[in-house]
Amino acid sequence: MDPLDTVLAAHRAYLLGWNIGVAGGPDLPTYRSEVPHAPLNGVLRVAGRTPQDALAEARKRLHGVPRIWWVGPDSDAGTATGLTSLGAVEVARMPIMTVGIGEAADVPAPADVHIAETTDLAASGVPAPPPSPRRPSASRSTAASVSGRWASSAC
Repeated sequence: MDPLDTVLAAHRAYLLGWNIGVAGGPDLPTYRSEVPHAPLNGVLRVAGRTPQDALAEARKRLHGVPRIWWVGPDSDAGTATGLTSLGAVEVARMPIMTVGIGEAADVPAPADVHIAETTDLAASGVPAPPPSPRRPSASRSTAASVSGRWASSAC
């Protein structure tokens, strides 16, 4: 899998973690959280479907919640044009960038930033998120402190 495919697969996996509805297959993966916030409900890609068919199916799955449609290089060519011809409106463009770790420049972190990988959030001083019946607990996490304020990201 090339780096771009890996990033897109990770993006889909993260957003599917919010899903409590019909996820669909690889041709039209959707996620529905019931949270009334568009980025937490949407379509992740289209593969092998016409825009008309994909839009009709997505409307059924996501009816009643604000939603977005991610159209990237893992969607069929012409998906964006097909959706706009059906009335969709482009709201933003987001770059997708990857770089091999060995190719990244080695720069020192600012003095007030501390980053550590840990397998035990309690030992890191980062409060663990409350348990969720929809998401398993993470086995690894990255914790970062900037000027004494902690942030964490579960992997």
